Amino acid sequence: MPVKAAKSTIRLLRLALFIGMSLPLLGLALAWHQDRLGVIPEEVVLHSLGRWGLYALLATLALGPLFRLTHRLEFMMIRRQLGLWSFVYITAHLLAWAWLELHWVWTVVWLELSQLLHLQIGLFSWLLLIPLVITSVPLLQKALGMPRWRWLHRLSYLCAAGGILHFFLLARGFRAELWLTLLALVLLIILRLLDAKWLSYKAELQVRREQTPSRK
Repeated sequence: MPVKAAKSTIRLLRLALFIGMSLPLLGLALAWHQDRLGVIPEEVVLHSLGRWGLYALLATLALGPLFRLTHRLEFMMIRRQLGLWSFVYITAHLLAWAWLELHWVWTVVWLELSQLLHLQIGLFSWLLLIPLVITSVPLLQKALGMPRWRWLHRLSYLCAAGGILHFFLLARGFRAELWLTLLALVLLIILRLLDAKWLSYKAELQVRREQTPSRK
């Protein structure tokens, strides 16, 4: 049975999440302004935005298993907000690449996209996020129907996998951070599959009970 949370608790959680996810952006902006990002500040900004986008996406995927383990509705109430923050950071990562690295020279942008695999995978993963963001609006959830909406939002696992592969193709040498994000995604997929198996088993058990004639 899901445990309801007070509206004040939900508001505080959402406020804390807003502040927490805003701080990395503000920190980067301040460090850029004060020239504290090292020799190649463009790379620091680009990689920081990408990392935070991937972390937020993985955290969003983790909220479902946390809800099923604890039955605390707070996890579900902040999932949409955290997912939107993931999209904000990944979009900022994409824009920072086009601006800081290529200075909005669209012929060069197109040339790099057509030649570099890690860019193609990154762009594809970002494009997959767009329908997820659009259909996160409650009105569109109802219009789409919950079964189709859930099926569509499973693409978030593919987006996360694409983000990690994008990271892997860019990594130089051993990166513990990369392998930890991969491990997190694998665990989340396993939990998702186990949950689907359990729900299927419960549904099958319910059907059997309904089909079994009751004894008087």
